[in-house]
Amino acid sequence: MPSPTAQNGRPVGCNPAAQPNSRTSNLSAIPKSQNPRSSASPSSLIPHPSSLPTPLPPQLLFQHFETLAETPGAVAKLGALILDLAIRGALLPQNPDDPPARKLVELAKAQIEKQPRAKRAANGDHPHPAPPFPLPDNWCWTCLDELGDTAPRNEIADKAEVGFSPMRLVTAKFGDPISFERRAWAEVRKGFTHFAEGDVVLAKITPCFENGKSGIIRGAPNSFGAGTTELHVFRPVPKCVVPEYVLTFIKSSHFLHNGEAHMTGSAGQKRVP
Repeated sequence: MPSPTAQNGRPVGCNPAAQPNSRTSNLSAIPKSQNPRSSASPSSLIPHPSSLPTPLPPQLLFQHFETLAETPGAVAKLGALILDLAIRGALLPQNPDDPPARKLVELAKAQIEKQPRAKRAANGDHPHPAPPFPLPDNWCWTCLDELGDTAPRNEIADKAEVGFSPMRLVTAKFGDPISFERRAWAEVRKGFTHFAEGDVVLAKITPCFENGKSGIIRGAPNSFGAGTTELHVFRPVPKCVVPEYVLTFIKSSHFLHNGEAHMTGSAGQKRVP
């Protein structure tokens, strides 16, 4: 199922199975005999995603796994590379039977139009920027406000028990769940950011944003909650948007570097708008 991503336009969809191209991977330039304790930096070992063949042949990683695993800092760089390849549709061959992602985007937009409270820019009429990298044939570039609610509000009973997440409970490590304190809804309904089961949350203030503090809300008491005001929240349209793909995108180095470049505010208090 094709699945969309994050703020200011992100790719969605799948394409016919791609064949590896003729580009030479920078990984192939790493000598097998290279001493992992040498002066080589992780950045010199891990190539930019655009320099790799599509989809990525696993043998390229296996061939140099020992060197990458034993070079300090290389494992984290390799993880970032894999995320970047995934959000570009370059990690695995695409399913040629998948329909164009644009159909899902149009379906999501139609459902959003039925929700007057959903926040969207200019009713979705704003122009999309050009994708910063090649997309699979059946993918498309769109914005979060065309795929869900970027300012959701919860309407539940004040006595209901919900989850509350201050920033210290929002994880930076990919795969780690967000934790909750148990509160009555009346305690956190005002002055905090609302979220619900399946929402994607993202820290917007430095250094939490740069550290990748983000996650999917899973297991909140009664499926609802609230958290620090320093969170962006995205509530995807059901059956159109896969929250795990959104999370993968916002944890990618491409998204984090781009977001950092657009932060506003004074030093120590910069935020992603």
